Amino acid sequence: MKTSKNKITLYVSVILCSIIVLVVNILSLKNSHQSTKATYKQESEEIKEKDPLTDVIISSPTLKVGEVKKGTIIKHDFSILNVGDKPLIIYDIIPDCTCTECNLSKKLILPDDKAIISAVIDTKGKYGNFLVNIIVRDNSKEGAHRFIITGHV
Repeated sequence: MKTSKNKITLYVSVILCSIIVLVVNILSLKNSHQSTKATYKQESEEIKEKDPLTDVIISSPTLKVGEVKKGTIIKHDFSILNVGDKPLIIYDIIPDCTCTECNLSKKLILPDDKAIISAVIDTKGKYGNFLVNIIVRDNSKEGAHRFIITGHV
């Protein structure tokens, strides 16, 4: 009987500790997200002061791949065209998933020229519907652009 009570006490203790760790992690992520948003806003303001802004055209920022088999490698090129009269500078390309690798053809795009953002997604760890965001930060008037790839595994 005493052993049974000890096991129950142990299980309850483990569950309570797990809940506490989970709550701490959730609060930490929430604070981290707010900090990241504030940092991004501050960096955007600094960029506007440092580099002259330009205009861009993004054609087809969304790719819908439909149904794919698990393990399929999805490759797609997005383009960003500088239609302004100042050079476009790409500061960062930030995919929101570790399954996504992005490459940039060039970081400095002269007026009337374009850059290619190549995205490669590995679907081996995906199940069901997926949506991958790729954020490109630059010195355009918008400051950033989002490219999206969606599908179903």
